[in-house]
Amino acid sequence: MRRIEIKVLEELKNRGGVETLVELAELTGKSKGWLSEVIRGLERRDFVKREGRKIRLSSNYETRVLNSLMSSFSLEKLLLGKREDILRSLFLKPKSISELEREFSKSMVYKSVRDFEELGVVGVHEGDYFIISAELKEFLKVTSHLDPEIDKKIIVKAGRGEEGGGIETAFSKFSEYGVEYYPKDRYLYKGGEEELTINHILAHAIALAEDKKQFAICGIFYLKNRDKIDDKAVSNGISDWRCKFNFSFVKRMRRKQYCGAQVA
Repeated sequence: MRRIEIKVLEELKNRGGVETLVELAELTGKSKGWLSEVIRGLERRDFVKREGRKIRLSSNYETRVLNSLMSSFSLEKLLLGKREDILRSLFLKPKSISELEREFSKSMVYKSVRDFEELGVVGVHEGDYFIISAELKEFLKVTSHLDPEIDKKIIVKAGRGEEGGGIETAFSKFSEYGVEYYPKDRYLYKGGEEELTINHILAHAIALAEDKKQFAICGIFYLKNRDKIDDKAVSNGISDWRCKFNFSFVKRMRRKQYCGAQVA
């Protein structure tokens, strides 16, 4: 979850909603254009609803669980950025630090697990971390687009030379499509039956982008292969994953060399 999404949710909770987008912009210090996009994303997750010009938290069960979570914990320490993905990974099954580091960066795993322990939401047994907070378990259960019991489609990161299993995707495939970017980790899609298309590859990369450099490289990939890409298929693919960045920004980028990635 992005910091601005957390800020919006907290403002709506504390104030019982806002009368207009302008009011929300004044409270957050962000532009109306950006906030409109943020609100649309929160609407897609059923956390927010509009009533004319008014913006409120939804009254569904999922949002009530989120409300309870906001009352008990700091959402920034709990769900900011990749923290939510780390928790969802632990929700699927207990994992050791080394197992988590195959999916996420070492620094992110260290910071997140430390915060989770301080919040008292995870425990550890024989080196494996697991979720102990009933509130958090319920939130992850009711807000997941994936049933953890039957759907095992995930993307993991493996170091070069490490056995990881799965099909290479995201940034690991960019060089095959004319973008000379070679990440230090391999991105592997596991558990899916379908053959990965260029649309899957771009959607996975946008969903996994950790910083502005990787986001920009996604833009270069899109510009380089625009005639082969189905915009609607990419957007639909991104909706299956929790994304830090948005596909519309990728499409607005201009052709250029950026961050060492070369466009022929």
